[in-house]
Amino acid sequence: MDSHGLKLGTLAFQNKSSNGVLDGCVGALDGWLCRIKVPTQKETANISAYFSGHYQCYGVNVQACCDARCRFTWFSVRSPGGTGDSRAFYGTGLKAFLEVIPRGFYVVADAAYTLTTTLLIPFSGGDKKRKDNDAFNFHLSQLRIKIEQSFGLMVNKWRVFKKPVEIRLERVPHLVECCMRLHNFCIDERVQEWFVPDIAEDAILEHQAAYEEYIDEMDAVDSAGHAGGHINTRAKVRMQLENSSRHLAGVDLCIILDEILSRKIKLL
Repeated sequence: MDSHGLKLGTLAFQNKSSNGVLDGCVGALDGWLCRIKVPTQKETANISAYFSGHYQCYGVNVQACCDARCRFTWFSVRSPGGTGDSRAFYGTGLKAFLEVIPRGFYVVADAAYTLTTTLLIPFSGGDKKRKDNDAFNFHLSQLRIKIEQSFGLMVNKWRVFKKPVEIRLERVPHLVECCMRLHNFCIDERVQEWFVPDIAEDAILEHQAAYEEYIDEMDAVDSAGHAGGHINTRAKVRMQLENSSRHLAGVDLCIILDEILSRKIKLL
């Protein structure tokens, strides 16, 4: 994606942020477990790697990024279901892209990922108890929710994902890509039931931080971004804000589907 494309993406996300507080966001990132039947020994030598202890089922870890309209712009289906999101994201094309992206642009994700200057995550634990950090988390969630909505729309529309998919393991990435392309097609064609409303303005105005009573000296961050004698990276990123492909090797769709969708769907 060139600089012009990045700027267009940031403007769309900025319109989703109340009062345009967060600018520079080019995508929302998250992981999703695509449930599958138990793999056979012929399909993989490590069957247990596909079992997710969190969801108590077998699956593959799907990493994806979307734009402000909930269209998928990048995805990776290369990790078994027992892999955490941060590890599944490591080594992907998007991670490499974020390492060279121009300054001022970034992607938002949840706390399962590792914070960098181009990948913003919410404050967690004791850090979120500060009033300003809670406000940051609120504004970040307005953008991050778009990827959750994207997965929700796709799963609820294509009911094949409502239960473990009954296909060979090697075909799962094909199925995921097909459904993501059709998902984007529906949004581009403005199918009415695909409309995703933004957060109600009343909810934004009524939001109040709930953690100010926990603020103490240990939580304090000075103007240089230091906390407890160490540099607080998230605080520095937050102050910078205040101051201011797709990777799927070896997977091909059938020729007919490509002819139908390639002119409509644009994936990085």
